[in-house]
Amino acid sequence: REVAATFAIEQVVVLGLGAVIGTLGGIALMWTMIPFLQLGEAARVVEPPIRLTVPWTSLVGYIALVAALLIVSVVWSTRRVSARR
Repeated sequence: REVAATFAIEQVVVLGLGAVIGTLGGIALMWTMIPFLQLGEAARVVEPPIRLTVPWTSLVGYIALVAALLIVSVVWSTRRVSARR
């Protein structure tokens, strides 16, 4: 039982941190790179400028979906570890 709990905590930490770092890294990359890609056909700055927005409602929905999948994955893998004992 303790091994399964330790395994579950490890999975939540590793997968959760990966999801958080990936999401924040993607947003940071967007804010960093998109301004350099604002060139039109004539290699001039695009008018009007590109507006950077994060679709927060969609992002929250995706994060909720990933969290649900994380929970299912941890429960399933923890039960498999417990069943082998």
